[in-house]
Amino acid sequence: MAGTDLWTLRRDAPRMSAWDADLTGFHVLGTDGEVGVVVATSGERGRSYLVLDIGHWVFGRRVVIPARFVRDVEHSSETLHVTLSRDDVRQAPPYDEVVGHDAHRAAAEAYFGPIEARPGPSAGTLHRDVGAASEPSTST
Repeated sequence: MAGTDLWTLRRDAPRMSAWDADLTGFHVLGTDGEVGVVVATSGERGRSYLVLDIGHWVFGRRVVIPARFVRDVEHSSETLHVTLSRDDVRQAPPYDEVVGHDAHRAAAEAYFGPIEARPGPSAGTLHRDVGAASEPSTST
């Protein structure tokens, strides 16, 4: 979709920090239930994405989810919410980590572009149960 950057967080998405960089192991919930588990992330500007293992549907299958679909992160329950349905994730192009992100980018954009264009839930608020000593300081 022209004008939409799928690889950057939505404006109404939670602000992410260095503390959010490793979401490996977080369970991912879509608009209608669990969609997978995070196995890798990239927070690189303009190239942010999640790699999910959706093996509970198809053995060993992984997909890449562009950052645009992140809605909320709950650190206390290690849960990440996305604005995609389970079917959206199941039908996503497979991800092969040997080939890498750049090789999958065009297929992901062709698949996820029309999904971004349709109406969906807005992004939420970042929830954290963080004590003063729990989060690393990020003074700038």
